[in-house]
Amino acid sequence: MELLHGRIQSLKDIFLPTNWDPIGDYSQHVREQAAAFTLMVHAEIESYIEIRVSRYAEAREKAWILRREVHKSLLAFVQVAFTDANKQATKGDISLDELVRLGRRMLTSRIAGNHGIKEQNLLRLLPAIGIKLRELPPGLAPDLTSLGATRGEYAHTSGHSRTLVNPQDEYSAVARIILALGEFDQLTDTTAA
Repeated sequence: MELLHGRIQSLKDIFLPTNWDPIGDYSQHVREQAAAFTLMVHAEIESYIEIRVSRYAEAREKAWILRREVHKSLLAFVQVAFTDANKQATKGDISLDELVRLGRRMLTSRIAGNHGIKEQNLLRLLPAIGIKLRELPPGLAPDLTSLGATRGEYAHTSGHSRTLVNPQDEYSAVARIILALGEFDQLTDTTAA
């Protein structure tokens, strides 16, 4: 989390004004910089979530292999192995170890194919490690979805046709998400694995 905090602070220093304008009167250049901030932060948060999910899954798989520790994530791996259209997983004799490895590989594939932080993206990643959306900190999924939509608007529209960007609002939305991601860290704590 410290790395993410540091990266967000660096992006804030690079792209956002040092002082907020009390009435939100910013130049077009400052607004474009704020849009760039949002685009870059989105990428950082997406990467952060993917890394956390991957490391958590790896730790849980290792706990199974080394100590035969059963955890809800282990059951989620097995479920992924059966539900990701892999017919081989349902044919013949296959050991639990093989199902866990197969589910983990499929999760790795889901992570590699992930392209966002909206709720639909979270629904492809989190259940595969045994975490339900309702277990996330309140407001995190909607805030991530909103940031994802904002990022999409900024990435796919001209600066002249998008809504006015307020740097302070952009930063406030990100700060809320970062705070909630601290609680997400507790759900994906690998030291408990």
